[in-house]
This record gives sequence, C-alpha cells and structure tokens, in this order.
Amino acid sequence: MMDLQTKKILHKFDIGFRMHVQCVKISRDGKHLFVSTDRNSVRVFDIQEKKFMHSYDVGEDDNIVYSIVLTDDGRFLVTGSHDQAIRIFDLQQKKIAYTFKRAHESTILSLSLTSDNRYVVSGSADKTIRIFDILKYELVHIFNNAHDDVVNFVKVSHNDNFIVSASRDKTIRLFDVTTQGRIHSFEDFHSDVIFGCTMTSNSRYIISGSYDKTIKIFDLEISQYTDKMDDLH
Repeated sequence: MMDLQTKKILHKFDIGFRMHVQCVKISRDGKHLFVSTDRNSVRVFDIQEKKFMHSYDVGEDDNIVYSIVLTDDGRFLVTGSHDQAIRIFDLQQKKIAYTFKRAHESTILSLSLTSDNRYVVSGSADKTIRIFDILKYELVHIFNNAHDDVVNFVKVSHNDNFIVSASRDKTIRLFDVTTQGRIHSFEDFHSDVIFGCTMTSNSRYIISGSYDKTIKIFDLEISQYTDKMDDLH
C-alpha cells in the first residue's frame, strides 16, 4: 500500500506462503482490501488495522483466481478463475451464494460489473464475452467469437451501454450492450498482445496497454489516436 502524495510505501500485506497476486480490489468504503491468488483463494485484509481478516476458498488447490469484482453495496464478491467457473460470495454470511460451474469453455480472465451491480460481464480464453445476471443466476447473452484469440480484459462503460475488450489477437473491440452487436474492431491499436483497456466516464476515450510497451488513447468522437483528453465530463 502506497501514499500517492509522498510516493512512499505505507504497508506490505503478507498474502501467504508461495502465493502470487492475480487481482487486487478495494471495497467502496475503503475499509477492506481483497486479493485474489494463484492458490484458489481470495484473501481479505483490514486496511486501517493492517491485518488479515478472512480467506474465501475458490475451487481446488491449483485453481488460479484471475479476476474479482465487488458490488458497491459491499454485499457480494464475484470471482472468475481458471476452472471456468464464476462464483458469487455473500460477504455478510461469508459463504458462496451461487456458482456458474461452466460459465465458459476455458479460463476466465476478466470480470466487470454494470453500474447497477446486477450484471457481470466476463472475458475468457474461449474467445467469448458473456453477460450473467448475478441476482437471478442466469446467463443473459454470449458474444460468440468476440475475438480471434484469448479475451484478456473486459470493461463495461459507465453508462452501461458499451463493453470494451482487449485480446491476445492485438485488437480492441467495442460492443453495444443493447443491440448485443459489435460496433467496431480496432485492428491497428497495438503491435503486440493487449492486456488491459478502459473507457472514460463520458464514453469518449478508450485507453489501452500492451506488450508493445505503449499506452494508447483513442478518441471515439473523431475516430483517431490522440495524446490528450478533453471534455471528460
């Protein structure tokens, strides 16, 4: 944990012996740190007290938990993992509420929640993007062949209208949630695998990071790359 103003390390959390960190999230109230690992667990820490609180078991011992998301009300933790399952944990009762056992046909690498905390969007090595209703425990839609290779990252826009995704196929793709169709494929975004992307709150800019050692910004309004961002609100 670092202080962004002083640029100094405030505390180091010990996640456990022979564990590697896969994903990190902070609860909306800023009180708890959630860390997913490559040893079938999500570990929870009290940030103020700087101590370990609880561990959630996620599948078998060798299951890697690649992605986690938290609902804004602090009620649910959702995990996506190597065993192709999406699990919903009730944080108040500290137990699993539901498991989508075969959510995908391969490893789940990324999750993103809609703003109403009802739907989770998932990206997988099976090249698909899927939408699940985490209150009704239902699969809502599958974007088949969303990419030509592994889907490394997915992100829902702030207005819930779009899904932006990054892939091993070196492309960024934009999908319309309402029509459930693909809007555009950005073929020349990067020259190597893309591992992360996001969209600004006004849904105008896409920002992506790649193995080609670059971070790029694309302005959807003028349909070209840019080195600055205006009108963010």
